[in-house]
Amino acid sequence: MTHPPAGNLEPTPLRLCVFSEATLIGGAEIATGYLLAALSDHIEVSIAGTDPEIVTWLASQRRGQPDTVVLPPVRGKADLTAMREHRRAITGLHPDIFQAVLPWMGACRWTLRAVAHVPEVRLVAVEHSLFGPDAFLTRLNVRSVVRKLHAVVVPSAAVAHEVEKVTGIDPDRVHIIHNGVPDVRVEPVPLPGQGPVVGVVARLEPGKRVDLLIRAVAELPGVRLVIVGDGPAGPELRRLVGDLGLSSRVDFAGWTDHARSYAAAFDVVAVPSRSEGFGLVTIEAMLAGTVVVATDVGGAREQLGDSAGLVVPPDDLDALRTALMTVLSDSDRRRSMGERARRRALTEFSPARMARAYEALYADLLRDAA
Repeated sequence: MTHPPAGNLEPTPLRLCVFSEATLIGGAEIATGYLLAALSDHIEVSIAGTDPEIVTWLASQRRGQPDTVVLPPVRGKADLTAMREHRRAITGLHPDIFQAVLPWMGACRWTLRAVAHVPEVRLVAVEHSLFGPDAFLTRLNVRSVVRKLHAVVVPSAAVAHEVEKVTGIDPDRVHIIHNGVPDVRVEPVPLPGQGPVVGVVARLEPGKRVDLLIRAVAELPGVRLVIVGDGPAGPELRRLVGDLGLSSRVDFAGWTDHARSYAAAFDVVAVPSRSEGFGLVTIEAMLAGTVVVATDVGGAREQLGDSAGLVVPPDDLDALRTALMTVLSDSDRRRSMGERARRRALTEFSPARMARAYEALYADLLRDAA
């Protein structure tokens, strides 16, 4: 077992295994990639997961060539063969810390059960969101897994509160570490047409409430809306735009790997979601100096503070429309809010700050183990 550094001694190598059972690169995986890139060199990283493309992508975010292992998915509590294979593989990597990336509460629970039996490994789960596709079943199954964890990392106080309520975990084992996003200068995407532009970057699904944003923009004459993203709600949203007669003012840009170039081009970025953990889109917009109007869910208030954007109640059409109108009608205020947002993002939400917080947690866990 390794130990945290003392005094001015060189840091002792620490072996970290990061595990993901994701099949698509989403916000949780992107945040993990930023963390891997920013962790200090004395941390020896290995990557494990159930999807070869995700494992390869995560490994590519880390300097050097981390060890990688691709494992079969665990299909449920009766899939003992897969769980034994997970345990054998993780044991072979010899980690001091096993860190499971949980895009939603309850993910990776079978692997965590298996790895809990590996001697001298500290278990860390990183919860990025409040609920997943089987939230009810999660409530029934997650408590027994949580008892085996040495720490749960969450990106915001709202997620911390929900995790404590659902799992009954000791609050001392819940650690709030804000996601960090690198500052990358981008060229704004040229946008056609005239007039102020509200933009949204999101997976098109009901919980993102893009439909509410469309209705809000419908009541703001001359304002255009650009929707960046794709998803199952796309056809319904297009029908809504047609029904409201907004086809000339609403553009569907589709999915892109260059969403930050859009955020830099918008006058306002809207985040009208019904539920969020700690949206990376908000931080990306802040780094671009673009004003954010977000619903008061998840970490929105922690991100925007008192003056770097506007926060409105979720599912409130009037409040969303009023907030958009407020920032769009005052260019000086919009500019000053954008400048404050950028300063706040650089100070509070950098990958380096995130990585140092994780490293302090790892040191504490190993100190407790010693």
